[in-house]
Amino acid sequence: MTARGVLCAAYFVVLGAVTGGCSNSSNSSPTVLSGAGESCTKTADCGSGLRCVANVCGGAAESPDASASEDTGTVVGQGSDGGGPTPVPEAGTRPGQIGEACRSNTDCAAGLDCVPAGNGSVCDVVSYGVNASGKTCSGECSTATDCCDLPTGLGLSGQTDAGFFVSVLNCQDILSIMLGGSTAVCNGRPASGSPADTGCFYYNAYCNCAANTWACNAGKCLYTAPCQVNPQGAYGSCPPFTRTRTVLNTTCNASSGKCLSASSGCVADADCDGKPVSDEVGVTCRGSDCACNAGACFLKCAKDLDCQNGFSCDATKKLCVATPCANDADCFSQLGKARAQCKNGVCGIPCKVDLDCSPSGDLSGQPFNGTVCGPSGVCTPVGCSSDVDCSSTGGSRLFCVTPPGPGVHSAVTN
Repeated sequence: MTARGVLCAAYFVVLGAVTGGCSNSSNSSPTVLSGAGESCTKTADCGSGLRCVANVCGGAAESPDASASEDTGTVVGQGSDGGGPTPVPEAGTRPGQIGEACRSNTDCAAGLDCVPAGNGSVCDVVSYGVNASGKTCSGECSTATDCCDLPTGLGLSGQTDAGFFVSVLNCQDILSIMLGGSTAVCNGRPASGSPADTGCFYYNAYCNCAANTWACNAGKCLYTAPCQVNPQGAYGSCPPFTRTRTVLNTTCNASSGKCLSASSGCVADADCDGKPVSDEVGVTCRGSDCACNAGACFLKCAKDLDCQNGFSCDATKKLCVATPCANDADCFSQLGKARAQCKNGVCGIPCKVDLDCSPSGDLSGQPFNGTVCGPSGVCTPVGCSSDVDCSSTGGSRLFCVTPPGPGVHSAVTN
């Protein structure tokens, strides 16, 4: 006997009559549907707005977790709160929301698709409505004045009036501890190696900069103040870091009187003779061993073996560039993903919707990884849209800038 039959038999004994809902005759009164908490074998046994889960009629918001319902079984998935399986809504009930289990896209609300999750499938967003900006949080500056900022962790120290040695952490510390509260000591020539000598240099380089102390070039800080080839003490030397602790070349160019960390400023290859190599610290171009690219000098290459791993020698530029992929297998090795493809010499992950590139972040344990499907059908980093999107690194604020195109590099041998 079915669960409904058992219920009707009980009613017959207690009430002494059989209700119309217990008759199996096609000519009997309309069937009485079970209410909330009453037994059922399928959702059709339940009243309006209820569904049959674990042989009990319940509401959508209060039905118990179950691994099966009805005769066909219920597909389950992981709920958005990570708390356990969520029964699939029956046909005709409200559409599934994010994290609710589903069998097909038709089970999900508008804008959601049925996607694999755990041991089942759930409704989730597949297109996020976010366009990749093409910018990254990689800029040290947007103007030259941004470069006038003391780097963290310089390791400076000084002696207080009470005779205690303390760490110098900011510009005010330099002024009060190393300079005695006034920059007047810097007007003369402090004794070489004295706290005042060191303090004057760092204060003028990072705290009280002149108009020609720094320049901002493509989001990078360049020290442009005059320097001395053989400085006596810190006065006239070149700073070791930018505000974000990017290492600078501390060698002073004798012919220009500028630190080699400054931009080469070349127009043709011949301009590079005697100028600093842009991507090698302490290296200077000699004769015709450098090539000028975008106003900077790089060591030339003659063959692929002259370049670091992953780079090859561009025959036209005579400089090392990233080696283009030749086939999809190259991209599988580079990116570690079987569906990676090589397009126009560049590896990428093909996509049709944003979910092909990254989880939406709405489901428990599946965070958004920062990529979406770009206009070219390849997964692309979202990037930043303004400076407020950029977090600090090592205590230094970064700026949202357009990164330079595929870069060139100096040869490692030639």
